[in-house]
Amino acid sequence: MNTQTLTTPVMLCNFILASEEPIFANTRDYGFDFDEEEIGRELLAPLPADLLLPAISEAAAVEFEKALLAFLS
Repeated sequence: MNTQTLTTPVMLCNFILASEEPIFANTRDYGFDFDEEEIGRELLAPLPADLLLPAISEAAAVEFEKALLAFLS
């Protein structure tokens, strides 16, 4: 088996920076095309009356266990 030794170092990549200013990413660069002000207004909007009511009625632990065991069987 022949072994070869490189006499000069191999450069895999040579990065040259065009400027020394930092690069800032924009949300549009990643495909998130949304308006920040619109999202802010939507988050501050009051919830509809339907969401203020509890969706599931409270159940006692014994009733829940019975329903769970019936579901699992």
